[in-house]
Amino acid sequence: MRQTIVGWILRGIAVVVVGVTGLAAPVLAVADTVNTQVEVNTRTMETTIFVTGTVQTTDGQGVVGAAVTIYMDSLSQGTAITLDGGSYTYTILQAASGSHNVQVVYPGDSRYGASTGNSHVAIGGTLTDPTRSSSSQRGTTLTVALDPTQAYSGDSVSITGSLTSNGSPVASSLVSLSVDYGQVASPVGTGSDGTYQTIMALPDGDTFPSTFTVTVSFSGDDVYNSSSAQASGSIAAQPTPVATTEPSPDPTSSSTSTATSQATPLPTATQSGSNSGNTALRVVGVVFFSVALIAVGTLVALGLISHSHKRLARDERRGFGTDFGKAR
Repeated sequence: MRQTIVGWILRGIAVVVVGVTGLAAPVLAVADTVNTQVEVNTRTMETTIFVTGTVQTTDGQGVVGAAVTIYMDSLSQGTAITLDGGSYTYTILQAASGSHNVQVVYPGDSRYGASTGNSHVAIGGTLTDPTRSSSSQRGTTLTVALDPTQAYSGDSVSITGSLTSNGSPVASSLVSLSVDYGQVASPVGTGSDGTYQTIMALPDGDTFPSTFTVTVSFSGDDVYNSSSAQASGSIAAQPTPVATTEPSPDPTSSSTSTATSQATPLPTATQSGSNSGNTALRVVGVVFFSVALIAVGTLVALGLISHSHKRLARDERRGFGTDFGKAR
């Protein structure tokens, strides 16, 4: 009996523990969920609506890789995946004229809570969001630059610039581009730093404008006012390559040159050596002749001196024998 009571008590405790755990699990899951917010920006070009924005936590951290669903007037248009910084883009084609409500829904997951964003846009008119007026929208500044500003026909030109509001970048916004000679380039989006970049090919062929002007524009939305900017450049014809031909050799000129070259020998080391040798021989001959001449002169002089001494001695002997003992 006692064991039965103890068993029932243990079973009761186990049921209570399981119940408490089951109740606590949802509480912990809810506590771990991070609140999010969806930003929606819309702008139009004819019957096209460009939808951009971000999915972020309430402290500004982007939710990357999140799938968001885009609705227009409560009808699903498709989904988009968030990229760096939680940004997303989506294009609604062939929108009917009039005012439309664009809604972007993030369903959330086990980590992030669900959130929704809305934007009002008008096709063929102005924004119709009753909660905003143009006076409450933020002003924007759009810049554009061309590189190079002087190009040849058929070349490409880099178009760069930035979209800012009071010095702060306006990210995930579409910039439209057009050229005065009729070309319309595809819209380009701004990055997290508000800058954009695209490449445009210049016209090629026999006829092309000598100058061109690129116009970039931001149509504005329910947060930012519209703005635009222009930059001009010039186009020149491709340079014509100059054909270079090697002049054919003239046989007469070549023969004459060869003959002249052979008739006028250049001084060589052998000739220089021969001249030096001849000069040395001349010097040696002169020295030898001089020495011989001096030797001969010396011998002649010695002979004359010796002859004079002998004659004097002979005369003295003759005179000594004849005059000895004679008074003077």
